[in-house]
Amino acid sequence: MSDKPKKHFLLRAVVGLGSFVLWILSFKAVRTWIWNKVESKGKEKIVDVKAKIVEKSEEKGFLR
Repeated sequence: MSDKPKKHFLLRAVVGLGSFVLWILSFKAVRTWIWNKVESKGKEKIVDVKAKIVEKSEEKGFLR
């Protein structure tokens, strides 16, 4: 029984935080900023993975 008020408080806090985050994401500038960050990180990771694959294949002598 004593957990019920605690859970109720946590639920209200999470719902409030979630609606605040959705409100922030409703701004197009914020969405484009996040998208640009994610896109640039993704491109960096893809380039890193390709470089590692080439290094490993050169070590094994596949690309000679």
